[in-house]
Amino acid sequence: MHGIAVNAPYLTRDFLQQKRCSAQLMETTYVYDFPDMFREACKTRWILHVKQHSLPKSVIPKEFVRFTELVLDSHDHLIEIHRVPGQNDTGMIAWKMTLFVPEYPEGRDVIVIANDITFKIGTFGPEEDKLYMRASEFSRAHKLPRIYLSGKHVCLVISEISKSVLDYLPIYNSYLFSNSCLIHYTCNR
Repeated sequence: MHGIAVNAPYLTRDFLQQKRCSAQLMETTYVYDFPDMFREACKTRWILHVKQHSLPKSVIPKEFVRFTELVLDSHDHLIEIHRVPGQNDTGMIAWKMTLFVPEYPEGRDVIVIANDITFKIGTFGPEEDKLYMRASEFSRAHKLPRIYLSGKHVCLVISEISKSVLDYLPIYNSYLFSNSCLIHYTCNR
């Protein structure tokens, strides 16, 4: 049945569910769930915008977030890839996201960097440092806002940070603290 031997043990959780459970046991969100949280935040902004301005629902786009994962190649150069969540070989994850919100219906690119608590308990070693540095350099070189998500309960503030990072930011660095969570975002103008 489904290519599995009849006498094989029944799997109650798949790979991603195990990662999510590990993150939840540490009272935080699994890192690969962040893109979906940004998607929901952008969708909510569109729904509120349509209601507030009495617009037809047809103005709401079909796509709210487009993203690629940023990884280091064998020469430590940053490259964009599409891969299955959880295939990371480092405790730092970075994405280039395009967020589609009413303020930027054509999309606004941002760089999002986050720790994976399920990979070696989220330690920050040389590989994580390299990815963080290269993704930060990429955001500065392309003048893109950079969002660093770290700590517990990041999901509570993603909807607010999504709006804040898309608006014009006259500041260079900003820190937002909420429920033991640090979100650092940088506007590169």
